[in-house]
Amino acid sequence: MLKIILYLLIFTSFDSFAVSLVKVIENDMMTIFVDTDSIRKSENNLTFSELLDLKVVHKSSRNIEFQSYAIEVTINCATTYQKVHHIIMYTSNMGKGKEIARGRFPNPPRILLKDAVNFKTMEYVCSRHK
Repeated sequence: MLKIILYLLIFTSFDSFAVSLVKVIENDMMTIFVDTDSIRKSENNLTFSELLDLKVVHKSSRNIEFQSYAIEVTINCATTYQKVHHIIMYTSNMGKGKEIARGRFPNPPRILLKDAVNFKTMEYVCSRHK
């Protein structure tokens, strides 16, 4: 699961990511923020940026330490499909510190299950942009 999260972090345009963050989820592992200004609608899909702030330092599959990451995702509110497009990993909390990895997420879209943390993010975004 951590590898999937790491791949999600490679987003290419998060340089201005900061001013419109809304805390959507907080648990003992992480806090997830949605950049509400980034939400764009296209037919049944919503594309937006998230910042995932980890409570403790994690190591990537390449043994690189990171503590937060930003992703760009598209979700379909009707089907609950999610596609992660880009990810950026940072050494410090809240997308600060050194940027240590950036890239595209190659995996195909997946259905979000109701018990997944990302499902709550999807519910938040979909409820605000019907």
